Amino acid sequence: MEFDQGKPFYVRRIEFSGNTTTRDKVIRRQLLIDEGQVFNNRYWELSLLRLNQLNYFDPIKPENAELKKNEKAGTVDIKLKVKEKGKQSISFSGGVSGIAGTFVSLSYQTNNFLGLGETLTISGQLGNLQQGATFGFTEPYLFDRPDLPPASPSLQQVQLQPGETGRPASRATSCH
Repeated sequence: MEFDQGKPFYVRRIEFSGNTTTRDKVIRRQLLIDEGQVFNNRYWELSLLRLNQLNYFDPIKPENAELKKNEKAGTVDIKLKVKEKGKQSISFSGGVSGIAGTFVSLSYQTNNFLGLGETLTISGQLGNLQQGATFGFTEPYLFDRPDLPPASPSLQQVQLQPGETGRPASRATSCH
């Protein structure tokens, strides 16, 4: 959509459709324009790029946005249509290792936990020499503020079984 460079258009309303899980605030925080501000086409293009980098949706193109100009009022309404992608992954593996012995492992990860843009990871490993579990959680916008570093606590616990030498089992736990 073309905008006259001489006359500013103010964003009156921004709406989203198709985001069945992802909350509006997660999408809004990626936008470089906001309601009440002057519409800037370059900022809108960069906003779409930022949304695509989240990888929560099928590729978002300019055609996915309906921009309605009101020439008389000098406003523009934006309705962005998105289609959410699968956000979860599960993996199962097994093998033989010199450190862990024979083992199997299972892990689960969701990249948009509860539609809030957070990442949750849970994994576990069972083996004849070593067992372990890992829990991780990443909050990219701590307190919904982009200027704070992301919070990413994790907990990992590993239990080593006694070896043939009769050494006692040892346990290591770390938290970040």
